[in-house]
Amino acid sequence: MFKAKGLRGYTTGWLVSFTLVSSLLFLAVGVVTAYIVEDAIISRLVNEQAQSIETSLQRGEQPQLSAQQQLFTKASELPPQWRERVLSSRYGELFTGTNDHYHFQHLSLRDSPQGIRNGVLQTSDGELRVLVVEVSRMLVVSNSPGAFVVFVFVFVLLTLVAVFVALKIANRVTKPVLDLSAAVSQRANAASPMPQLPFELNALATTFEASFSKIERILQRERDFTTDVGHELKTPLTAFNNLLVMANERALTATEVDQLERINADLANTIEVLLALAREESLAQETINVMGCIEQLAIEQPQVLSGEFSIDLSGDHSLVINGNRVLSKLLFLNLIQNAIRHANLPHLYIEVSASKLSFRNQTTPLKQTNVMAPGVRNDNSSGVGQGLYLVRRIAEKLALTTELKLNDSEFEIVFHIN
Repeated sequence: MFKAKGLRGYTTGWLVSFTLVSSLLFLAVGVVTAYIVEDAIISRLVNEQAQSIETSLQRGEQPQLSAQQQLFTKASELPPQWRERVLSSRYGELFTGTNDHYHFQHLSLRDSPQGIRNGVLQTSDGELRVLVVEVSRMLVVSNSPGAFVVFVFVFVLLTLVAVFVALKIANRVTKPVLDLSAAVSQRANAASPMPQLPFELNALATTFEASFSKIERILQRERDFTTDVGHELKTPLTAFNNLLVMANERALTATEVDQLERINADLANTIEVLLALAREESLAQETINVMGCIEQLAIEQPQVLSGEFSIDLSGDHSLVINGNRVLSKLLFLNLIQNAIRHANLPHLYIEVSASKLSFRNQTTPLKQTNVMAPGVRNDNSSGVGQGLYLVRRIAEKLALTTELKLNDSEFEIVFHIN
């Protein structure tokens, strides 16, 4: 029905059309009702006049007729244009070519032999009694054009008010939808929050916000994973490839074999950490007992079980944090293995408190100060420079603030619990 462009135009068109059609129908019903009520009142007045005349005739009195009343006693007395109408009905209306308007009603006389002939009450001698009343002056609706004009004026005024209200309703209903549509379009280009909307649309906007945030987190993890794979695997794969080239030319020395094993372990650990950071499951939070988790990882290390390396764990044994269990275990495991590989002395000190976690071990002087950057390692390190970078990435994911303390003989990394 409507070809309006947009939801607002479509809704406005329907509401305004419905208002106009409803108003016209009410106008028509009002006019028809006025005529029906007018006709019913006139019919009741004519009936009362007929009953009064019937009473006078039954008493043998001559009824007093007004100038608007006519009493016909024979069918031949009726005007030809009325005769068929009067003889076919007990009561009704009579129309003329002028402005005069008549109502008629047959009288019922109990003292006269009566019968129904041709559907009309007549006496046995063929006579009838018909009262005809000229009612033009009683036609209030037709004779009061001023009142009708006022009625139409009020109707038009109320219709305009209804149309205005319909426009306001259409704007009120469609504006939040259009605002939501615009916000969704803007959100595709910029990280702007969803607007506060009325009614159930606010719940829809909240759902959109949650969906957009989830998609953005997924895309961010995908970008981070792509970047990490391109950077973090390049160095170990290059070192691994160099050793393979050397292996094709000659037999590898024990040191080179050991380096190959370390590179292989570093690759496996790096891939495991990167996959953990990229998974949706890494966002799941749970309560983790820090001491219990570190103790479990410590006893799984062959160097600790054999006594080659010792871990001094002290602090609050009841401390728990909220975080992802997989990432937390990878964080502690990387720190323990980093100390086992690179500590100057085979000893790691771990202190646990309500506000921070501290991992400390003896080391040779570090020439590099940005050892937590990707691909950075100390000159005497046999690793590939990814361990502490991955530790920093995991700590960021766990919302831990990292602080690195370096001096000539000691390496300490502290995680502040937010």
